[in-house]
Amino acid sequence: MKTVISASRRTDIPAFYLPWFIDCLKQGYADIIIPRGLPKRVDLQPDAVHSIVLWSKNFRPFLKRRSEFKKYRLYFQFTVNDCAVLEPRVPGLPERLEQVRELADIFGPEYIHWRFDPIIFWDEGRASNMGHFCDIAQKMFSSGIRRCTFSFCTHYRKTVNQTRRKGLILFDPPLEEKRRIAEELGRITQSLGITLYACSQPGLSGIKHVSVAKCIDGNLLEQLFGERASRARDRSQREECHCTKSVDVGSYNLKCLHGCSYCYANPGILA
Repeated sequence: MKTVISASRRTDIPAFYLPWFIDCLKQGYADIIIPRGLPKRVDLQPDAVHSIVLWSKNFRPFLKRRSEFKKYRLYFQFTVNDCAVLEPRVPGLPERLEQVRELADIFGPEYIHWRFDPIIFWDEGRASNMGHFCDIAQKMFSSGIRRCTFSFCTHYRKTVNQTRRKGLILFDPPLEEKRRIAEELGRITQSLGITLYACSQPGLSGIKHVSVAKCIDGNLLEQLFGERASRARDRSQREECHCTKSVDVGSYNLKCLHGCSYCYANPGILA
C-alpha cells in the first residue's frame, strides 16, 4: 500500500522549507530526524506516495511553485484564524483568505480543510482569538470549503512561559465552558453546511454538530483520489489522536518562523 506523506505537523514546510521539500521530491527521498533524534529515510518516489497532506498557515510560497508538485496528489490543511498578538509573523487574514480562494480555484475546495486551531484564551478568559470565527466561516463557505477542525490550546509549560514573556497569561476554560463554546461553533458551521471536527478533544464527545477529527483520514483520501489508503490508526500520534497512518517528513529541528507564542514545538520566536 502506498504511503500518505504528512508535510508537516512538526513545522510549516510550505511556508518556510518548500525549496528543501521540492529538492527531496526531485531526488525521490527525504532524510529526516524524527523525535528522539533518530534518523530516517522516507521514500518520496511518485509510485510510492499515495498523497501528500500539506499543513500551513501561509500557502503563498507553495502557490508560486505549485507546478513542482504535478506528479503528486495533494490535500491541504490550512490553518486560518486571526490572532496577531500571538502570531506575530503570520500573514494578515485578507491575504490568507485570498490564498484559500486561489487554492480552491486551482485544486478544488474538496481538497482543502480549514483549521481554526487552536482556540486560545488569556486575561482570565476575557480575551480570545474567536472574534472573527463567523466571518472566516462565511468566507470559507463562499470558497466552497465544507470541513473545519478546531481544538483548544494545550497549556504545555513551554507554551505558558512563551506567552508570559509577551505579558499575556493564558487561561484554560473549564470543560463545561469548552463544551458550550464547541456547541455554539457547531451551530454556526452547521447553519452554513460546514462539518465541524474536534481534534484530540475527548471531553467534547457527544456534542451536537461536532464530530471527532481525523485530520489525516485514509478513508477520505481514498475517496478523493480513488486509490486505497491505510485506514489503520496512526500509533505514533498522541493517544487522543484518531488520524490514520502517514509518514511525517518534518522535523522539530526545522524551526517554524511564524513565531506563534503558544507553539508547543520548537518555534523561532523573536525576543
